[in-house]
This record gives sequence, structure tokens and C-alpha cells, in this order.
Amino acid sequence: MIEALRNIGAYSFKQKGINTEENLVEILLDEVNKGGNYAKVYAINFEETEAGWRYKDVSIEDWDRKKTSKYLYREKGAMGAHYTPTARIAGNNEEHVRKTFENRVEKWFRRLKKEHEKFLNDSLFFKNLYEAFIKEQENIKIDLVKLRMQYEDGGFITLIFYQAGEKKYLGDIDDFIEYLLEFSQEKYNEISSDGVCCLCKKESRVFGDASPITFYSLDKPGYIAGGMKKENGYKNFPLCFECLLELNAGAAYMQELLAFKFAGLRYYLIPEVVYNKDEILEEIMNIYYSFRQESEGKVVLSQADRIAADENDILGLLKDVDDIVALKFLFFQEQSSKFVILLLMEDVLPSRLRTLFTAKQRAEDHLIFKDLKFSAKLIQDIQFNYGVLRKLFPTIKGFMEIVNKTFKDQKIDKQFVMALIMDRLRGFFNDNRYMKIEVLQAFICLLFLSELGVLKNTGGGWEIRKMKRWRRRLWTFGLNGFFKNSAQP
Repeated sequence: MIEALRNIGAYSFKQKGINTEENLVEILLDEVNKGGNYAKVYAINFEETEAGWRYKDVSIEDWDRKKTSKYLYREKGAMGAHYTPTARIAGNNEEHVRKTFENRVEKWFRRLKKEHEKFLNDSLFFKNLYEAFIKEQENIKIDLVKLRMQYEDGGFITLIFYQAGEKKYLGDIDDFIEYLLEFSQEKYNEISSDGVCCLCKKESRVFGDASPITFYSLDKPGYIAGGMKKENGYKNFPLCFECLLELNAGAAYMQELLAFKFAGLRYYLIPEVVYNKDEILEEIMNIYYSFRQESEGKVVLSQADRIAADENDILGLLKDVDDIVALKFLFFQEQSSKFVILLLMEDVLPSRLRTLFTAKQRAEDHLIFKDLKFSAKLIQDIQFNYGVLRKLFPTIKGFMEIVNKTFKDQKIDKQFVMALIMDRLRGFFNDNRYMKIEVLQAFICLLFLSELGVLKNTGGGWEIRKMKRWRRRLWTFGLNGFFKNSAQP
């Protein structure tokens, strides 16, 4: 599953024309002109002299998408400095401009001195820039506030450098690129070492405790490979920085595009292409895209193409794909900050989905399920979906086991299913509640499992014989006499 997510992340980068080996910086960057609300560049200009850098002035220019890699904008947190001194101006009055400058730009230079002094010692550029900024920071703040108040347009602050008559942005300075790359990895450095990445198999700096999917923990010594020492935690799941970025992109893609519901339970549906990966993955992703667009436009699938009891059921589309993709179902719950996996079903082929839908169609294709009265104003057919099946199960765990067996073509104890049905119907009978719909829904679940060929008869128990007699009566006499004494809605 992790490798499939990494491939999806790599696909998303290719869609943007980004190669992780050649354009690593571009992957790290965020969109500075978010929503088109920051269309002006409020630049703090420095020029090079024989004595080093000195503050020149402030200026304004239009934002240019082609200069995204030059602005070098990457967010870090809601408060404090980002990874570089490029920062959006939050607000329109003088105080907002002043606070943005103090929190995002001044604090960046302070952090450079306090936490990353190595860069100051090793880089003459950073040393001279730091001295020039500290010397003029109050004048820069005054000039910047004055300039911003002259314009109504929102924008962002960045630095521009004039060197030998050439105009350079942050992204044109090697020292800033090196700083961004190293600082972006800093939060993973506690658990890292030189090693082999578990995904790309290349030797490089690898990081542990960096996966966006929290399927393991290093907070207890017993969970850690390599002698139960936390510093050796990278051995559990070593990732190089490039694969980590692709995995992060794949996880973001998953949360945005691959999230669905199945009988009220949340799950991610992750495709893994078997061969010809780029071409086939694009074809599969187009199905996800088009489905999301239809869902957002309130165009939903017909009941015949829904088996998950949810209007946004993509399985009806994926069943028609050839067996060149394996589907991974990750059912989960979020409990506080914990990501709890309920079930991981791997390697489900589209042909298996077709089998499920065929069994559904055959189970529904009986007159007894047509035009039934659910309430005084609602008359409709009874149709099978996993939401109906889930009503038989008192626990999520039991339901997940049945889901796994039906998708994986594993046998299910028929006596067990009959016991679940009888327990549910006894409750309705004891409460003298209307039972006709419940009985038929239980019956269609049995028919579905039977058509699917997963029911295992463990013996000729009385419940099985009684069920067979009941089924024959339904076909022979219809339901009028059978439900004659039932309570009415």
C-alpha cells in the first residue's frame, strides 16, 4: 500500500511537470498567491557593494507564476518565521504589515543567528546579509509599511538582490536553496542515518518516524527495531527525502481524492497498477477525477451501480476496468489524534467487483422485492447493499470480517448468518414492530451471499431446513399469507 501511495505521489508530480531528482526545491514550495489574494510583491531590496550587502529600498511589482521557484515560499507554521523570509501579508492595515514583518521576516533572521549559526559561519553571503538587515531593520519596517499603505492590493514580502547590475530573487541564490533543503529535513533528523531507502532501494540519508501514515509508533521501546533504541528507529521504515516527499504527496492525494464511505464507514480506495504504470495509472486517476466532478455536481450513480450504501460509490465505475489494477481498501477510524485501521483489504481486482455486482443483481431480480411500502408515502424496491447487510451485525469487527470474506471469496458459516438474522428479527417480533421490510432485507442478504457462492453449510441444522421450507413457500404462495398477521406500518 505504501508503495502504491508513493507511485500516486510521483504521478501527481509528473502531472505538474516536476521531477523529484531534478526539481526537488519546486516540490517543497507552496503557492504564495493563494486564491489570487496576494497578487503584489512587496520587495525589500539589497544591493552589493565593495563592503558587502546594504539595504537599498522597497519596491512593488506584480506576482508572476513563472517566478514561483524564485520567491522560494514555503510555509512552516501559523506563527513565527517560515523556511525563508518570504511571507504573505496578513491584513490590510499598518499593524498587520508591521506584525507580518516582525513575525515572519525579523524572526527568520533571529532564528538564523540563534539556531542555524552554522550557515552564518560558513556562508559569507548570509553573514553580510544578516549584518545589513540588522543595521537597517527599523528603516525597512517603516518603508515597507508606508509602501503597503499606498496600495489596496494584498501581497507578500520577499527579498530581492542587485548584484553587478543583475536582479536576483531568493531562488537565484544557492545559499538560500541549500538552506531550504537542509532546514526542510531538520524535523526528521532526530531519527535518521545513512542507509538504504525501503522504497527506491537507493543509498542515501534515510529518516525514520517520517511517514504521513502513522501505522507504527516509536514512542515505546518495544516497537523499535535495532535493540529498542529510539535513535535506531529509522530501521523500522527508512525513507529517503525524495520518497518521503512523494509519499507525502500521495497521502495528500489520498485524503483529497481517494476517500469514500462504505456502509457508513470511512475508507480509502488506493489503486496499484500492475504494469505499464504511467499510462494505466493516468487512466485510473481520470476515473477518480471524473467521479469527484460528478459528485460535486450532485450527479450520483443509479441504485444498480451502488453496493456500498453511499451515493458517492465509485465501485460501480471501477468494476468495468480490466484486471490491470489491484485495489486496496483501507477502512479506518480517527480517534482523537490516532489513526485506527479497521481493515486493510489488498489486491482486490475489478473482476471481483463485477462478481459482487452480478450477485447483487441476481439477488434483487425477484418480484417479492418490488414496489414495497416502506412508509405511508414511500414505495420502492428492496435492493441489496452492504449498508443493509451491516444492520445484521452488532459490532463493526464482525461486519468487517464478512466484508473481507465476500471481497476475497472466502467461505462464511451459514449457521452464523442465520443466527444473526434470527437475533435481529426476534427483537422486532418481541417489540411488536412492523417486520415485513426487515425480513425481506435479511432474505436479500442471504440471497446475495448465496449467489456469491460464499455460504458454507456446516450441517443440516433445523434452522437451515426451516429456511429452505420458508423459501419454497415464498415462491409458491407469495407473501400475502405469510405476512397476514404482521403489524402494519
